[in-house]
Amino acid sequence: MAEIVGLVASGISITTLAVQIANSLAKLKSYWNDIIEAPEDITLLIEELDGLYDLLADIDKHQHRNPISSTVVKGTSISRCQEYCRRAASQLKELTDDLSTDINAQHKLKKRWASAKVVFKKDKIKKYKSRLKSAIRLLSLSYQCYTM
Repeated sequence: MAEIVGLVASGISITTLAVQIANSLAKLKSYWNDIIEAPEDITLLIEELDGLYDLLADIDKHQHRNPISSTVVKGTSISRCQEYCRRAASQLKELTDDLSTDINAQHKLKKRWASAKVVFKKDKIKKYKSRLKSAIRLLSLSYQCYTM
């Protein structure tokens, strides 16, 4: 009787171990996929940031061409939102520039390590992207109020 209980317990232990190994392999595969996709993700993020900087520059040009607009906007919500948006974009740009330097390296091992760093900093990237989205939303709202 004791042997049967021991056999059942061993079977349960082996099954539990197999499930843990399967879960670990799934996580490892997910991390590997993230590492492979990291260079493309960083490149797209840099392109988005470049587009945002161009947009902010266009808004500045528009305000400077129109003296009345420039006077009205100074010190208002739109100027504060523009500044907030620039700061949020700069934080994310600093991080992506730092990560992209190594990703674009010629040495394959250095590239993989840089891609792994992107995965490790995923939460920080997500936090900065969220902050930037919030800043863009505020800028959009303030610009809509300004143009009404």
